[in-house]
Amino acid sequence: MKARSNNPAVETAVQKLLDEMERISRAANREIHVGPGMRSLHGDDENLLLESVGGRGGGGAACKKWVTSVRSIGEYGSQKAIVVKNGTVNQTSPSNVGEEVEYQPKELNFILLKCSTSSNGAITKAEIEVNEENLAGTQEDERGAPPSPFYVLLGSLKMNSVKMEVCHSLSAVPVETRRTSKEQTPDYGQEPFDRWYRWEVRELSTV
Repeated sequence: MKARSNNPAVETAVQKLLDEMERISRAANREIHVGPGMRSLHGDDENLLLESVGGRGGGGAACKKWVTSVRSIGEYGSQKAIVVKNGTVNQTSPSNVGEEVEYQPKELNFILLKCSTSSNGAITKAEIEVNEENLAGTQEDERGAPPSPFYVLLGSLKMNSVKMEVCHSLSAVPVETRRTSKEQTPDYGQEPFDRWYRWEVRELSTV
């Protein structure tokens, strides 16, 4: 909307007011829920704002260090198993924490955290896996909702040697990566584009 006036100063002031009203309207109309206890506020076409909605914080006592140990199992110790203790993602502990996760020793294996989510983005299950492929490094963003499941690289294994990439508990937050035009004409009131999301994973600091 453009302001029109014979007085340039008045026209400028009114235009600033109209622009601000339009910005506020866009933000209000584009609010969507993208994750556990998170709300997305799209203030403009370039920036994504995330804020907590009544969720629990992730620092202090909730932050635990990942602890690992490798064991030889099977006949003649040809098979290996890793045990991972402590550590959480969004305060969710892996379902197999403290249990043996078997793997065939290779030149390089990857310790992964597989996270499954519900339709609203809440993490419903986390599980530790060992894989020859770094699945966390091949994930792409997805349209309409953050990927599920998604993988987090915890560390790597070279035979009996463990190298952890993370030390503390994790926080995973969905973030918008891009927008693309809808394939079909949107209905009245719908956005003319699709939003794409990925997970942003960070370590939590300890106190």
